[in-house]
Amino acid sequence: MHITKFWAVVSIASLGLPWVSLSAKVSLPAIFGDHMVLQSESPVPVWGHADVGERVRVAIGENTAEAIADSAGRWRVDLTAMPASDQPVELRVAGNNEIVFGDVLIGEVWLCSGQSNMAMGVGAMADPAPLVAKANRPTMRFFSVDRQVAFSPAEDCSGEWVVCTPETVLSVGGWKGFSSVGFQFGIELQDRLNRPVGLVGSNVGGTNIHTWSSLDSLKSQPRAMRTTFAATRQIEEATDDLTAAMKAYDEVLLPAWEKEREERQRPFDQWRKDADRAREQGKEIPPRPQLAKLSPHPLAPDRNYTLPTVLYNGMIAPLAPYGLRGVIWYQGEADAYPNKAEEYGTLFTSLITDWRALWGQADLPFIFVQLPNLERSKQTWPILREAQRGALKLAATAMAVSIDAGDPDDLHPANKTVIAHRLTLAARHLAYGEEMVYSGPLFSSVTVDEARLQISFTHVGQGLMIGGSPSPWYQPLTNVPAGQLEGFEVAGEDGEYHAAHAVIVGEQVQVWSDRAVMPQSVRYAWAPDPKPFANLYNRDGLPASPFQADVSP
Repeated sequence: MHITKFWAVVSIASLGLPWVSLSAKVSLPAIFGDHMVLQSESPVPVWGHADVGERVRVAIGENTAEAIADSAGRWRVDLTAMPASDQPVELRVAGNNEIVFGDVLIGEVWLCSGQSNMAMGVGAMADPAPLVAKANRPTMRFFSVDRQVAFSPAEDCSGEWVVCTPETVLSVGGWKGFSSVGFQFGIELQDRLNRPVGLVGSNVGGTNIHTWSSLDSLKSQPRAMRTTFAATRQIEEATDDLTAAMKAYDEVLLPAWEKEREERQRPFDQWRKDADRAREQGKEIPPRPQLAKLSPHPLAPDRNYTLPTVLYNGMIAPLAPYGLRGVIWYQGEADAYPNKAEEYGTLFTSLITDWRALWGQADLPFIFVQLPNLERSKQTWPILREAQRGALKLAATAMAVSIDAGDPDDLHPANKTVIAHRLTLAARHLAYGEEMVYSGPLFSSVTVDEARLQISFTHVGQGLMIGGSPSPWYQPLTNVPAGQLEGFEVAGEDGEYHAAHAVIVGEQVQVWSDRAVMPQSVRYAWAPDPKPFANLYNRDGLPASPFQADVSP
């Protein structure tokens, strides 16, 4: 389901051999550079290009490996796993030439991907000063992948490793600095582990899951998935027509836009001349003209980042197989529309599986954010949240529930601290083996007993409780009795949902409604912004995930 990279690994290093020089210059992709962090406790892939048949030697101190470039000039080695260390080392690569990368650390590397809420930088937070004050971290490093569109899997991308400082945390990345979610995740992880942390940001706002999926992955889906089938056709046609589309852009679309801009500007240029003349003559300056609205600059076909597969090709494929500890993912807003939301679950699990295959890590931890509450969002948001919950059937996945952590009035909440914390809890368990409660209650099963539903959950931790939202935007409703469990609805045989009574009984929730005496299904927090506030938590302070389920026979 993914495009495989083929490498010729001819021999593992032997110690003490001289650096070999043959004929062509050795090169490596941009993900390798000064100040990088290499993944600890796992083999370290290093790869690049050289002349066909050229012997390449790679070393970090005594840890060395060799390979011979294949018929396409590609080579790869895997250095032996190394323990985490904050002592800088050099990575040396030599064939005909020698490349030395300095200030290299061995630690924890995480890929931070998704759309705008992952891209939203530290400087875009409601109060960035406290975060910026924490950014003097010499052993934390950022690599921000520049936006790159590619119609087939690219071998390289654009970006560079930088040391985390108060200056770089506000300048690296596309939206007022490096990802706030990613940075706060990195802070908490580093403070917990006391290890170097490398954060690779590969995210673009306004993008749907098709853009981050491989073509093979999309083509493997059933034809009945209409939007995905259409997406596959769209990228195949766009690829076939790219040359003609670029010609039309260069010869027609762009000149037409430039002409429109010139014509729009002409009244202003004339006014400026008239104003200068009026000043010279001591006359009254004529009123400034109101310029017509200019059409948006046309997007070149080869830079259309909304097309299916193009960001997978341009911003994910070039990173593999760079050593990672895991992935954090915040995306889905662009898919919360009719038909697309229903297909998201299949596409999301396929994406996770596909990326893992690309990296050659079947159990690569993949931790994602479930969409938060948003008052003005589509009614399909609950459907997409349910699709996200479904991805938990894959091993080594976890979900940060954020139904209580959003801003009801803003698609981009300007506080990401709670979300980053919940991602970190999941990472501590999945990636680092801590025995701990890392998730809020997740629906497990529902049975009926005399018209009352008995709902069981996993991740109950120390027990279930009624909790309160940590969101700074949450305003409790004054007409809701304190201590009342909210957010549950029950449907009878007619399929109509009604607000239900709910109480916590041990490690279960008991739910009933006088308007559905023969309950067939139940749902919780099933609204873009649930009101009254859906307030089921575990005693570890983590919220229950929204869900919808049919009653077991």
